[in-house]
Amino acid sequence: MLLEEHYTELAIDEAAERIRTLGINKLSSIVEIDGTPEAGGMAKN
Repeated sequence: MLLEEHYTELAIDEAAERIRTLGINKLSSIVEIDGTPEAGGMAKN
């Protein structure tokens, strides 16, 4: 019987593999910024 933690790990691994296979990660990026942005800037992005 799979514990919830193991099931969650398997689900995350499967989702990550699908994303990698589809190349979706090439379509987006995460940009690091210094400090905390204003609320309007966070909502805009």
